[in-house]
Amino acid sequence: MANRLKELLVLRWLAPFLLMTAVFLQAAQGNPAGSRNDPVVKQERDMGLNGDVLAKCRANDHCMYLELQRPFANEELQPELEKLAAGGSVEAQYRLGVIKLGIDASREEGRALIQKAAEQGSARAQNYWAYICLKDKSDPASAEEWWRKARASFAREATAGDLDAMFMLGISAPPPEIKDVPDFPPLPKDQAMKWLEKAAGAGHLDACFRLAKILGEDSATKASQEESWKWYTKAVDAGYKKALVDVGILYEYGFSKWKPSFLGKNHVKAWEMWDRALLIMGESDFYAGLPLSKEEMPPRTKK
Repeated sequence: MANRLKELLVLRWLAPFLLMTAVFLQAAQGNPAGSRNDPVVKQERDMGLNGDVLAKCRANDHCMYLELQRPFANEELQPELEKLAAGGSVEAQYRLGVIKLGIDASREEGRALIQKAAEQGSARAQNYWAYICLKDKSDPASAEEWWRKARASFAREATAGDLDAMFMLGISAPPPEIKDVPDFPPLPKDQAMKWLEKAAGAGHLDACFRLAKILGEDSATKASQEESWKWYTKAVDAGYKKALVDVGILYEYGFSKWKPSFLGKNHVKAWEMWDRALLIMGESDFYAGLPLSKEEMPPRTKK
């Protein structure tokens, strides 16, 4: 029993880095067939192609937060990042460090690059270095210090209009390669919501979807649920697959499966949403992402 407990603890600490490695491997294998139909991935890819390598990195970030296939593989990014980093670009040093951290032979070099970028003021590098201090170096005091620095840096960037920085503050986000780790100290909810609303209002799709989820909780007021619907609609209009799945459920069951509210049931609209999601995701991914089992799904509308 004691040995099993130790194994579980080790796996808990390693999970974020194992996930990061899996993401890198997935990117190296190229886009799966389903992602070719995904309008969000296409939009991010087009934005990256019209900019420099750092724009490509930001496009990858957006897709990773939304759990979509990254449009640019590390093998494509690394040579461009090497050139920029050699020229003194702090953000390129950070991005290159993240890639190298995911490769066994260059992990130490990756850590050194991230630390260097953090010390030179990169908000994202400071955010990531805080996680390394906590998870890799078992140094929570240093982690807290770097989280505070990262938050101050993100606040400066957000105040200057950086939508990604607003989003990072709004969800108290870890680096996009590390998910489901609740150690980042959150802002007070009113401050976090303010930043999310600003980012969503300017079209940041990650913020739109997250805001819709928060505002649409079953315990929310009718006004909050109506506001949630506005942000869901924006995400659906952009073609975000998880929003299509969620909105289909809202149409099928009323605004909430457990507490129907202002939105009445609309079986036809539900299947319109789900059919769009199926086209993007493919059948296996679609049913895997549903909170319902395939057997619980209502029958498709007859045409």
